Amino acid sequence: MKITVCGGIIVLAVALLAPQIVQAQGFVNLDFEHPILPLSPIFDTVPTANAIPGWAAYYAGPAGYIGYDNVSLGGAGVFLEDTNATSYSPVGISLLPIQGNYSVLLEASAYLSDPLPASIGQTGTVPVTAESLTFFGNLAANIQGQTLQVTFNGQPLSFMAISNTLNYKIYSADISAFAGQTGQLLFTTPVQTLALLDNIQFSSLPVPEPSEFALVMLGTILLGFRRWKISLR
Repeated sequence: MKITVCGGIIVLAVALLAPQIVQAQGFVNLDFEHPILPLSPIFDTVPTANAIPGWAAYYAGPAGYIGYDNVSLGGAGVFLEDTNATSYSPVGISLLPIQGNYSVLLEASAYLSDPLPASIGQTGTVPVTAESLTFFGNLAANIQGQTLQVTFNGQPLSFMAISNTLNYKIYSADISAFAGQTGQLLFTTPVQTLALLDNIQFSSLPVPEPSEFALVMLGTILLGFRRWKISLR
């Protein structure tokens, strides 16, 4: 990884946090920007095939409909959120789209007595050059520390945050073991958790090593500190 020093500030290759996107084979609508919505201005649910084309939704079994601009008051559900999303949030996180016009909210059941998860899944072929899977997310964990679960063909994908923004994080998971394979990519929130998801992508870059990620964060902090000092002059 290239590191240069400019005016006492460490400048890191931005490619580490800017994945080189590779074309997914069979996977579609990975940014949720292609819903087919009814013309009626008043509606709370939309057929899943129209709301999130290419995806299947699951809560208490396969779901033919998902919510629109709404949240659950305790039960499990999947929702398409746009800029008119409800201001109510079960855990205080913003439900407005992370990027573009739409994001998807997965909200698991809030009741331990009825611990239903919420999921979206899509079947396709992982690009042969894919090293990692990245996605934007606003995640909320339960009291046990559980959060979003990502699997491919039933195999768990361990992911980590590789970048932070004011309203969401960018996560990355190693997908290289499944390059060229066809199967279901599944995002699931277990009981008492929720996740707002957007911008799912396959990348030809591997997940950053912890040491590389630490250097990126150090460079970001130093650059921010330098700009702060300049603003005080």
